[in-house]
Order: sequence, then C-alpha cells, then structure tokens
Amino acid sequence: MGRREYTVHDPAQERQVTAACKWLDQRSEVGESPNIKEALREFGVKYHILRSRYRWTHKPLKEVRASQQILSPL
Repeated sequence: MGRREYTVHDPAQERQVTAACKWLDQRSEVGESPNIKEALREFGVKYHILRSRYRWTHKPLKEVRASQQILSPL
C-alpha cells in the first residue's frame, strides 16, 4: 500500500480545503454539528485531507515549509 498524501499542492484545491474548514467552523458556531461528508459534497475535496486539516492534525504545506524558506514571504 502506498503512502497517503495529506498535503495539497494545487493552490485552487488548497483554497477549497480552507473554504470547507471555514464552512465547518461556521456550522459549529451556529450550534449545528459539523458534517465532514456534507462538506465533501459541497466543496469537492478529498476526505482525508479535509478531516486532517479540520482536526488540525496536519497543517497546510505552505505553513509546514515556512521555516525552510530562505526568502521571507511578501
């Protein structure tokens, strides 16, 4: 079995994952239960990426690699 990929290399898909996480947060703030499967249908992202990102077990690739950058971000 191959290694699972939890990072997103495509900026468009990264935006979708971020939007899905915000959507789940808004649902929980209103008092509704955050439904990851509903967010998958709504935003079209992979289950394992959204689940790990929403539960903060994995950070976005840009944040992980920030300490390795030679140049500072703009």
